[in-house]
This record gives sequence, C-alpha cells and structure tokens, in this order.
Amino acid sequence: MKQNLFELELLARAGDSDAQYEIAREYLEDPSGSPANQQQAIKWLTNAAEDGNAEAQLLLGNCYHEGDGVIQDSQMAFTLFKQASEQGLAAADLALSLCYATGDGVPEDENLAFHHMKKAADRGIPEAQLGVAECYQNGAGTKQDLTKAFKYFKKAAEQGDARAQTRLGMCYQMGEGVAQNEKLAHKWFLTAAKNDDSLAQYLLGMSCLDDTIGRIDEKGAFEWWTKASEDDSDFGQLACYGLARCYLYGWGTKSDMAHALELYPENVPELGKNDDLLENLHYYAKEHNIHNNKELEEILDKQPTIFCCDKNLFVYLQSLIPEYRQMIATGANKLPHTNIDVDLDTTTCYNEKQLENIADEVKFVLTHNTKEQLQNLLQDLPNRERTECALILTEAITAILQED
Repeated sequence: MKQNLFELELLARAGDSDAQYEIAREYLEDPSGSPANQQQAIKWLTNAAEDGNAEAQLLLGNCYHEGDGVIQDSQMAFTLFKQASEQGLAAADLALSLCYATGDGVPEDENLAFHHMKKAADRGIPEAQLGVAECYQNGAGTKQDLTKAFKYFKKAAEQGDARAQTRLGMCYQMGEGVAQNEKLAHKWFLTAAKNDDSLAQYLLGMSCLDDTIGRIDEKGAFEWWTKASEDDSDFGQLACYGLARCYLYGWGTKSDMAHALELYPENVPELGKNDDLLENLHYYAKEHNIHNNKELEEILDKQPTIFCCDKNLFVYLQSLIPEYRQMIATGANKLPHTNIDVDLDTTTCYNEKQLENIADEVKFVLTHNTKEQLQNLLQDLPNRERTECALILTEAITAILQED
C-alpha cells in the first residue's frame, strides 16, 4: 500500500484529479480509520471535486451526508451530488433522488425524486430500478402503472437484486402488471431466498404448505423459516411464528410444544397471527407459567374448551341472567350501555382472557340496561356486526324478555 500511495501522491500533487480521487479512497478504506488518514482523504477529495471530478464529488458528498471526516452537512452533500449528477454520473442521480424523497438538504419533492431515480435506473443501477418500480407501483411522483412497475422489478431482479427478485415473485403471484403465474412466482422467491432475502424465505415457507409447488413440503417450510428467523426484521418475526407452528404440529421436525412456545415471537405483526391453537396455547401457558410438554399435552387433553368453546361459552354466560333479574328486582336503573362491538369471529377459538373480555361485555350490558332498553337493543342487534358477543346477547336478552 505504501508504494501504491507514494506513486498516487506523486500524480495527485501534479494535479491529476483521478489520482487525487484514488488516493482519497485508499485513505478512507484504511482499516485503521485513523483521523489523520480521514483528513488526508478529505483534502484530496476536495481538490479533485473542485477540479470537476464527478466520482470525487459523489464520494465527498457521501462524507458530508454521513459526517465522515467532516462536520455533517446535508446541504453541502446535496450540492456535491447535484454537481456530479450534472456531469452524468448515474449514482449521483440516485443520491439526489433520495435527498428529494426525504427532504434531506433540499425541500422534499416527490416528482424530482422520481425524475432522478428514473435517470439512474435507465443507466442500469439495480437499486434505482427497484426504486422506480416502487414509484410506479404506488403512484409516487408519477402516475401509477403496474405494467411499468413489473418491468423495472424485472430489470433489477435480473441484475441480482434480491429485494427486486422477491417483489417480482410477488407480481407473478398476485398477477400485478403481468399474468398470474405461481410457478414463476416460486422460481423468483427461490432465487431471492438463496440470496438471503428474509421475506422471500418466509414466503417460500408459506408456499411449501399451500401446494403452490405441486406438493406439500413440510420439511421445506421448516428449513426456509429457520433461515428467515435469523433476520431481525418483521419478516424474521413472521418466520419465527411459522417455525413455532412447525414445532407445535410436527411439520418437518419432531413435535415439541414447549419449544414452539419458546420460539413464539412477542412482536410478530398482527397480520401474521393466524393460528388460533398456537395463540391460545401461548397465552394460557404464559398466564399459568407452564413450560414443559407433559403439562401442555394434559391441557389439550383435559381442557379442550379453553381452545374451542362456543357452546360452553354460551352456557357460562347464561348464568349472568339471574344477576340481571336481581338488578331489575331491586329497581336499578343505570345508564344504557350498548357498545358491544367485539372484533371476534364466531368460528374463532378463544383463550381465557378473550372469554373474560366477552363475558365482561355481555355482563355489563345485561346489568346496565332496563328491560325497555334491552328491548330496544334486541331490535338493533341484527344491524350490528355478527360478533360472538352480539350473538350471545341476542340469546340472553330474548330469554330474559320471554321469562319475565
């Protein structure tokens, strides 16, 4: 390196801006990261940038943007990016686009962000092609055009961008901008997954269990979710949830309910929670401090109503009717309370906490309304959302009114 730096410095001192740029890179890439080397790098980059070297302008702009070797200055970074862009440097257009998109060093401008992103994309930069595809997909800075979005996803994917490969697979899966094709969707998910994209790995795990590939592949689901679960993103959390299901049901691995609950991710996005048994088992075990497989198996054998109990729930709530009669008998006349919308489906299994919430809702309605108010409520219930609470209230109020 010393010999190389010596030769570069001779050329740099002679005013060669390319040599100035190269020597600056050598100093910046020095593993020691010493302040002295950073100072030398900034000095040579500044000289080269002032001499009109576009690469130096871009790199110096990045230094100002990140505060590397200089005081962070977004406006100076933008100015340097603009100078490099005006000389036709595609990477500078990408940097400019991000500035306009976020309002970093310049007023935010969605249209200019798209303009510069497309300039960079049309010069072959995969990251910019992905960005343009997303703009067309969402109608950001340009008119929405799913066909063009597909086109740019494909350009970036074919250059090896794993995120674009995943998005291309999603286009084929959903039929957005192209004819729906599950086989091509699977092909691109597989390509992206091998390039370590956690979203693709998660989606592949899903496709292995829904016969997308022509067969159910429980082992494949287990393996892909294992890989994706190593990522800290939301997709990694979703994969952890899928992996927990594998251990719960023995998909592609030996059944181990205790380990399934250990893997259960507390921060999994709500949209990913789609397994009632896992949900209920998780909350019940947590509430009762249960951690071993033997006890968990006994729960499922001896207390199935905790996990599927519509009928038992109705029987339990019917016991609240006498409490309402007592309220009427004592002349209680409390303010009406008819806010009973509970976001639960009648086919859902319930854990104990959910049972308590529904019971509390029904009990409150039955004990805070007069007979006349209940009559009015009964007439209104058919117009409300068909929730478990509403269905049980209908039965309970009907029974009260008939027997009174």
